[in-house]
Amino acid sequence: IGGGSEKVLLFDKRNKKLAQRGMQLRVKEWRIRPGTVSTVTLKAPHKKGGSTRPVLSEVEVLTTGGPKYKKMQEVEVGVSDARTMAEIFEGAGFVEWFRYTKHRERWKHRGVTVELDTLKDGRQFVEIEATERHIRNTAKLLGLDMKTAITKGYISLVRGEK
Repeated sequence: IGGGSEKVLLFDKRNKKLAQRGMQLRVKEWRIRPGTVSTVTLKAPHKKGGSTRPVLSEVEVLTTGGPKYKKMQEVEVGVSDARTMAEIFEGAGFVEWFRYTKHRERWKHRGVTVELDTLKDGRQFVEIEATERHIRNTAKLLGLDMKTAITKGYISLVRGEK
């Protein structure tokens, strides 16, 4: 698909109501040639018997630990202007509580999305979004060891949390 700089803004209520429920509301702006792709996403922990939307399994491969999968429900929509969307959220009482930038390269093949992210400090992470079986097969095809998989989110990675 391509690559470019991606800015991520995270929003919540002042009382952190979304975070307390394991949810994340984000606005992304991905500068990819020839233009910009902006999205708004609500991520929530997967609940059996919940939404009929497909469950997205994702895994970031980096450190030791063994096969781990983070199952999240994601509802995402494209928007024409990330900055305006951020202003709308702030006007509705949400506050931006975290932001980060990374360089992202993205590939899609047969229902699998593979992303190579590089943080400002140079650390790189591979994110594979698919079913667990497709994650395992794709990781093997790419020569990645699932024993080194982590499921930390970028907030923890950017902050350097262990």
